[in-house]
Amino acid sequence: MKLKELEYYFQAFKNYFNFRGRANRSEFNWFVLIDLVILFGLIEWVGFIYLLITIVPFFSLNVRRLRDAGCSGYWVLFYFPFCLYAILVNYMQIHLVFPTSLVILYFLSLIVSLIIFVFSMFAKSKRY
Repeated sequence: MKLKELEYYFQAFKNYFNFRGRANRSEFNWFVLIDLVILFGLIEWVGFIYLLITIVPFFSLNVRRLRDAGCSGYWVLFYFPFCLYAILVNYMQIHLVFPTSLVILYFLSLIVSLIIFVFSMFAKSKRY
């Protein structure tokens, strides 16, 4: 791995709360790749703490990436139901019972989130 790829990863932490501007495809993809490799290599509670630390840079980077692709940054709001459910069920080991309508909304949110995520990874920049 070159130093440039690690710079992309640390650039997300430098712009921790920066939801303005743009992020190119390489910056987003390298951050997500390195983040997932680190996350899968950690044990359960350390991984949960790491996830909490990196969730804000992920959202800010995703907002900037969507803006670079010519979309509204508000599309990342579809991630929140999925993230909240995943944190509660997977990390807190809470077994929740939801009404069927909420489960359907959760899966719709998951599908939309995955579409937005894949779009963020592969969309070309719309530099004006």
